[in-house]
Amino acid sequence: VQGALRDLQAPDHPARIGLHPASRASCRPIITSASSMRVSRSACGIALLRPLAEKDPRMPLDAYALCPCGSGKKLKFCCQPIATDMEKIEKLIDNHQPRMALQSLEKLAKKHSDNPWVVTRQAASLLSDDRAPEAKTVLLTFLRNRPDHPSANALYAMATLQADGLPEARKSIRRAFRFAIAAEPVIV
Repeated sequence: VQGALRDLQAPDHPARIGLHPASRASCRPIITSASSMRVSRSACGIALLRPLAEKDPRMPLDAYALCPCGSGKKLKFCCQPIATDMEKIEKLIDNHQPRMALQSLEKLAKKHSDNPWVVTRQAASLLSDDRAPEAKTVLLTFLRNRPDHPSANALYAMATLQADGLPEARKSIRRAFRFAIAAEPVIV
């Protein structure tokens, strides 16, 4: 961590600019404040600095925390039936087993195809596996029923950008800004 923090002091270091130059749309921005940070990796393998205060991935989900699906409800009253399956999937992802995680997500998506948590996690996993056209298809199906979902719109814009390029993605990027900027500023 000390070496990464020392590198941040250089005025031309990419982290000071905001995104690593080798990053793609699926990578998260690098955090530049050096206090209480740890080094971790983004979805595409770029080293990032993250706050130490992040939730420990080995800890179970808090039933009274906001649901990851974006409904605004507590997890206990929203997506509790799939929470244990989603925890297993997150552990697979943390243990660098993306194909197993995607297989589990596909099985879960067959039962819960309308659940935003399952759909957005599946799409994010497909994007990090460089399968943007598949992610785009999954998200498009979901967005037909829930056109204003912030995370799905932001991920759809990223998938469209990766699959089709900027000219075709402009409309979905505008839509992501309209629906997702407040809820998902890191993605947008």
